[in-house]
Amino acid sequence: MSVHLMNMEADGEAILVTFVRNGSVARAFDPCVNGQPARFTATGAGRMTDSATGSTWDAITGECLWGAMKGRCLTARSGQAPYCRPRVPLSG
Repeated sequence: MSVHLMNMEADGEAILVTFVRNGSVARAFDPCVNGQPARFTATGAGRMTDSATGSTWDAITGECLWGAMKGRCLTARSGQAPYCRPRVPLSG
């Protein structure tokens, strides 16, 4: 599963948004690790790594799988990501 990440800020607050490549899932998280905002990098297979501890996280559930933060979860953020897939393929 290929995942894309957006490390961003809105209204002065850090936000991490993750997207499954096929567009079926998008999640938003508070990217704080040990109380400090961290940047995340996609590492493949639906995983991501934080810049603060180097721990590996599941990009969809927000659970830490390996490293110093193992067993902890990022706090999910609420929000909307409108998406509409065309019912009929677009022709050129």
